[in-house]
Amino acid sequence: MVSNVSALIHVHDIQNNRIGEFRLSDRLLLGKTPDCDIALSSPYISPEHALFEAEGPQAFVRSLGLNGVLVNDTDVPRGERRQLSPDDVISIPGFVLHITGLVSTERASDYEMERELSELKREIHSALLEAANLTGVVMEEDDAKMAAEIDVKLNILLDRINSVSDQLLEHIVLKAIREEAVNVIVRGELQHSRRFSMAWETASDRIAFDQLVATCLAEIGLSGTYSEGTIAQVREGFAEVYARSSGALSVLQKRYIARELIRADILALIYGLGPLEDLLHLPGVTEIMVVGKDRIFIEKGGGLEETGRSFPSEDDLTVAVNRMVRPIGRALNRAEPIVDARLQDGSRVHVVIPPVAIHGTSVTIRRFREDPFTLEDLVNFGSMTAQAANFLKGCILARKNMVISGGTGSGKTTLLNVLGAQIPEDQRLVVIEDSAELQLPQPNQVNLETRKANLEGKGEIPIKELVRASLRMRPDRIVVGECRSGEALDMLQAMNTGHDGSMTTGHANSPHEMIQRLQVMVMEAGEDMPVNAIRQQIAAAVDVIVQIQRQRDRSRKITHISEVVGYDTDEDEVVIEHIFLLVDDSDGSSALRFTGYMPSFIDRLLDAGDTTLEELFAWK
Repeated sequence: MVSNVSALIHVHDIQNNRIGEFRLSDRLLLGKTPDCDIALSSPYISPEHALFEAEGPQAFVRSLGLNGVLVNDTDVPRGERRQLSPDDVISIPGFVLHITGLVSTERASDYEMERELSELKREIHSALLEAANLTGVVMEEDDAKMAAEIDVKLNILLDRINSVSDQLLEHIVLKAIREEAVNVIVRGELQHSRRFSMAWETASDRIAFDQLVATCLAEIGLSGTYSEGTIAQVREGFAEVYARSSGALSVLQKRYIARELIRADILALIYGLGPLEDLLHLPGVTEIMVVGKDRIFIEKGGGLEETGRSFPSEDDLTVAVNRMVRPIGRALNRAEPIVDARLQDGSRVHVVIPPVAIHGTSVTIRRFREDPFTLEDLVNFGSMTAQAANFLKGCILARKNMVISGGTGSGKTTLLNVLGAQIPEDQRLVVIEDSAELQLPQPNQVNLETRKANLEGKGEIPIKELVRASLRMRPDRIVVGECRSGEALDMLQAMNTGHDGSMTTGHANSPHEMIQRLQVMVMEAGEDMPVNAIRQQIAAAVDVIVQIQRQRDRSRKITHISEVVGYDTDEDEVVIEHIFLLVDDSDGSSALRFTGYMPSFIDRLLDAGDTTLEELFAWK
């Protein structure tokens, strides 16, 4: 049995003052709590920030804290570990560490292999651009002649894979298998991803690849329950799992896999958005976040996970970003470092570049479902009860003015889309948004979108102006994606002047806070209205406030459905009564319950919705 390495970890602060040396023979925990093996007092160090581990002749560092661990200026994602070499420099906030006593081995570290792979892809990519005379050119997939030329030249350049070292070949295949395993977890089923689709010469080759992916997932403990797994589970220790099963593939199969992986990466850079390309087509991914070239996160099932993907360089990320914003005629530069755009599939894009984004270009992509959620879906998800769904549908049919309130990411827009879909198709809608997100089915629908000012500061069209313009379009109802400022006054006036059943959303943590937010937004319109007049306007315009919140278990639930009853002149306040409230049950669950308050518009609601009190409130 090979004994563990016995090495010293040397710790200095950023002024190069010696903190101490610590012997690594098994495990050393670094953090700011006194019981850590390496205790460092700093507000930027997590209670458990990093774990050093010795395995045979090798040493590893695992990142545990919020502020990260860098090895040779390369980030070690939280929860992952990296093998250490004698010359490595480990950086944590305020401190620098290095390790002595390691025996240098011929086998390169994962960091060195990834660097070698990045260099190989960079060489092939650069050679392809030069050979096809594409340097500085934005390619389009529908250019068939150029695409055929690129394919021929790329096939020739990919022959370089035949001469790579065995270790680099294994690293590339490991990355391909791990990436496919991650995609299986995101999709929830074992099928080929859009990005990594290979035309195997024989069915047995394809089966061998699929079986290796399934075997690795099974060894991790994810056999047949892929949708319940996390990306972190796949990435944790995947190299050891792959090493035990990699013999199932022949050398020829491995070279083919490596060739296709690099082909997919390079084509995605030439035609698409690089490592983001297939993430945009994975079901269940609602948000994609890029933090500099090295870190890409996704939101799946309400939770954030790091994908382990990266852009080869900051230049490649810049090319992808410019491809996103080019269709809207916007330019990203130091004078205009923040841009909002929209992809062809309707996904919303927000980009911030340096110097505003300190750690590199930041990209946030909000994706939308091809098939929008329905009321039944939200009931099945537990976001509301069937009775609450019937009540809200009745409010829509009875043309009650509605405000949906909630925090960022609580599901306001999704709920607005679901409720807006209940509006009868024979009514004319004008839908106004900052960035088009709503997918309403009504045929007689006008969609308006704001426009930002150009570089000269001209041409801005805010929501306030669009709301006023909508009044001249003969709308039955006006739907505003979100009220943030002075447009709230125009929206309230529209609700009060014959556009019953209009809807909007706003940021607030409760129905009462939403009333206060509306009051502040009306003040921002600059009309110098008395406060009591503003409150009377709100009370007269808004009929129902629906509060939705994101819960600790990542679910989104409606917590209040409240009626705005009116304005109390004696107390000088808007009166709200709760019709449904989210109540905690004895078993730890929660559900939306009828409070017993009967809304003042119940007769109109029963007539319009063709329903009964029992169906609405489970009450007789």
